[in-house]
Amino acid sequence: MKFNLLLVSLCLPASLLNAQDKSFRRCEFQFTMGVNSHQAVEIEPDFSLMLNRYVGFTAGLNFMNQMYDNTHYYRSGAHYWIIAENSRKAMALLFRPALRLRFPVFREGGEYFIYFNLEPGAFINLTPNSALKFDLIADDDPLSYVFPLDSKRVTNKGGQVFFYHVKGYFSIDFDRWTASAGFAYSDFDIYSGWRNIKIEGLPVNDMIWSRRTTRTLFASLSYCF
Repeated sequence: MKFNLLLVSLCLPASLLNAQDKSFRRCEFQFTMGVNSHQAVEIEPDFSLMLNRYVGFTAGLNFMNQMYDNTHYYRSGAHYWIIAENSRKAMALLFRPALRLRFPVFREGGEYFIYFNLEPGAFINLTPNSALKFDLIADDDPLSYVFPLDSKRVTNKGGQVFFYHVKGYFSIDFDRWTASAGFAYSDFDIYSGWRNIKIEGLPVNDMIWSRRTTRTLFASLSYCF
């Protein structure tokens, strides 16, 4: 089910490639910023090569970093493990290859300048296995919050690498500049690089929220040449 949209989209370029302006070629550098359902900021520079006015390919490097600490403690006795403060915000570095489809929407003076863009593709997690630091805390020892009784660093194993991703957005052309805004969706889970970690038999899943998808609102500015 999750690749249905991708498969449908891949059927479109054959007809679009036969459209007019076969000699048209355009490169585009784009910088995107957004916020997503993981309470994280996304920053992504990407490069697109348009084979004609309607079909091309995109490659982006997406950096995702949480704005807030969403971890919690799991108390299982007088002494318990917590995720160390400097490890509590999840982050990810993702490579995003995609097909780029542009559909003309509105024109003025015989030229289209508003387009709807669809980019079915993938997120490839470049950091699938994170390392977390844990501190051992004692309720009857307030100083242990500052000077833990013990500390351990544990690295995740078997983290997921490949996720599907699709983004849709409207763009407005201003000569060589383009401004865009839209929505993106992926099955990427920002805690995917944590979920197999256990500390003294306690799963880190008991300290974080359950798996969720990535839903992103974003805006971007690009330069074409």
